[in-house]
Amino acid sequence: MKWIVIPLLLILLGIGSGIPTHSASAQTTSQTGIIIPLYSYPGSSWNTIIQQKEANPSVPIIAIINPDSGPGASINSNYVTWINSLNAAGIIVIGYDHTSYGTRSVGAVEADMNAYKSWYNINGIFFDEMANAHGYESYYSTLSNYANSLGFSLTVGNPGATVPASYIGTVNIIVTYENTGLPSLSTLKSSDLGSSVATLSYNVATINSTYIDLEAKYSNYIYITNAALPNPYGVLPAYFSALVSDVAASSRSTVTVQSALSGHIFTGMWTYVVVSNSIIKEGFTSMTFTGTNGLQYTVCADNYQSYVFSHWSNGAITPCTTLTLAGNTKLTAEYVWVDFAATVE
Repeated sequence: MKWIVIPLLLILLGIGSGIPTHSASAQTTSQTGIIIPLYSYPGSSWNTIIQQKEANPSVPIIAIINPDSGPGASINSNYVTWINSLNAAGIIVIGYDHTSYGTRSVGAVEADMNAYKSWYNINGIFFDEMANAHGYESYYSTLSNYANSLGFSLTVGNPGATVPASYIGTVNIIVTYENTGLPSLSTLKSSDLGSSVATLSYNVATINSTYIDLEAKYSNYIYITNAALPNPYGVLPAYFSALVSDVAASSRSTVTVQSALSGHIFTGMWTYVVVSNSIIKEGFTSMTFTGTNGLQYTVCADNYQSYVFSHWSNGAITPCTTLTLAGNTKLTAEYVWVDFAATVE
């Protein structure tokens, strides 16, 4: 009957329940991305974006194309070629479509979407001049639904300011700031809708990684340029490569997982990290992994022979603990030594 004792003891200690099984590794991507109003004719700027995406593959990049205040009157073969190049690099391409703050007819906006669908291999639609007052929610929901019916997976609305909570869900991403200079911390906080948001800042002479780190905590997509009105989006900023690199670094933090017995660190205990039911990292302690700030990670500790999990340094008493990453973190699994032979006797 000895084979019964150990499983019962593990159950009493909370071991062996609710732990995902090991599976193949999966890749994660950076949470904060770049959204670029790409209002220049296909050429060098487009190539620079492709190069930066290839250099920073973890950074999501959305490029908004604008052939002629919308799709234009006819297909442009240069746009076809370059859009395909953007897609091949892993860049999400969406098409510009103005809505005149909810006063342009639904039919006219839909006609533009039909043209984009017929001419260009794009992934979604950018609704510029989006209203931000109550009463236009159904207008944008209708447009988004039509975009989805055409096979466009992404819709972005640009009121350039915060919107009432009733607009959440009318589009996938809302641009809550478009203005000269960088949004202040209070502006970023007030624009937190609990959904995906983006900011567009122009006439910004220089950038620094400290600010990017800050904004990345509030914005899902960022664009900053030193260009100014009347067309701040005709060229890329001189610091574009630094912007992409800073965004790549801003959303990532390191987690170190250790094991300890009676407060003394020791190595060699098997641990693994789970995101969306897939294991993204596994190995023996001490183990380090890099994750995305704002996302949840479940870290699990296994037993081995007489080393039995007791609790985590964050107070969790189950073998799998979930944390929302917000900075570099050290997590320690505390173990106890259990003499199973003595217990059975």
